[in-house]
Amino acid sequence: MLTFTKNHTMKSKFILTSFVAILLLFTGCGDDGGGGEGVDPELNPEITSVSPQEGTPGTEVTISGSDFSSTASENTVTFGGVEAEVTDASSSKLVTVVPDGAESGAVKVTVDGNTATGPSFTVLEGSKLAITAVEPDSAAIGTAVTIRGMDFSATADENTVTFNGTPATVTAAAEDSLVTEVPEGATSGPIEVTVGGETVSFDGFVVLEEGDNPPPEASSIAATIQNDPELSTLAGLLDGTELQATLEGEGPYTILAPTDDVLATMPNFNATQLEDILSYHVI
Repeated sequence: MLTFTKNHTMKSKFILTSFVAILLLFTGCGDDGGGGEGVDPELNPEITSVSPQEGTPGTEVTISGSDFSSTASENTVTFGGVEAEVTDASSSKLVTVVPDGAESGAVKVTVDGNTATGPSFTVLEGSKLAITAVEPDSAAIGTAVTIRGMDFSATADENTVTFNGTPATVTAAAEDSLVTEVPEGATSGPIEVTVGGETVSFDGFVVLEEGDNPPPEASSIAATIQNDPELSTLAGLLDGTELQATLEGEGPYTILAPTDDVLATMPNFNATQLEDILSYHVI
């Protein structure tokens, strides 16, 4: 039989109370939210620079600063209020791309609900570089070619022109036209123009063998008839007539011209008869 005295009981209560107090002390230290292991501190981002500070949608932009998240998706970047994709991230640098629809305004970075405001970014209009026509669209080596379009550089050497990959020299330049020559070694294929890193192309340019250049454009209907081998009979009948003088004028005229094969079926046909008939076929 165990017997406890008053003094022994009080001593046991003191020891028990002290043990509970020590246990609570250690538990409190373990729950301290002041930076214990496993607890990430809140990030408060700052922006020190944005490079470049202007560009078109699609331009890559680097944002430098501090307290960014090294996880790209945990950083929210906006250009004038339009959110952009973050492609690379570290605590001191973010790489992003100017989004479509972005407007000029401050670049902002938000992390953990905290937002940093950087310098203003100017959104430029996208380039309208384009080729609208190539004159002529077939030619031999050394032939002058005019490329028409928009947003070319007016400085000749700032435009790069190639004929199916073969570089050509730009001899004259304006914002809406370039003059060049079919270069040695060129082959049939696309003509490409590159300005400021952007490239546009015109498909289907044909490089002709030497001597195969198409004849120059005729200055009148009479000249067109004289240059067409299938209209040689008509050209001979018209020679020296009043109708020929008319067809050498500025016009505009449209003529329904009979070919050699047609006139061959009409023997003993003379120039006077031809003039009478063609007077009803000239519009």
